[in-house]
Amino acid sequence: PEGQAVVEDAGVVVAVETELSEALISEGTARDFIRNVQNMRKDAEFDVSDRIRIFVEVDEAPKNMILEHQEYIANETLAEEISFTRSDDGFQAEFKIGKSTFNVGIKRY
Repeated sequence: PEGQAVVEDAGVVVAVETELSEALISEGTARDFIRNVQNMRKDAEFDVSDRIRIFVEVDEAPKNMILEHQEYIANETLAEEISFTRSDDGFQAEFKIGKSTFNVGIKRY
């Protein structure tokens, strides 16, 4: 059927929906954002236990995604604060997730 992937093996049939909802897209974007921030932490040579501040410059739609998943993002990245302002000090990076470009700065808390 359209919108599903179906596999049959040994008399068992499994169907998985392949349509992405807005909620799944938002969650996937949050996970990609976390992965990028974790890579920034590594590149900046932060200790695993260092608490950080995250500074983000991004358009409105991705900003809303970050706000929606703010607690999850903060917990996964050890962020004490997520600000939607530019910071010229700290470690800086730019990355794309989907069609959105994120300008992100991190620094130790």
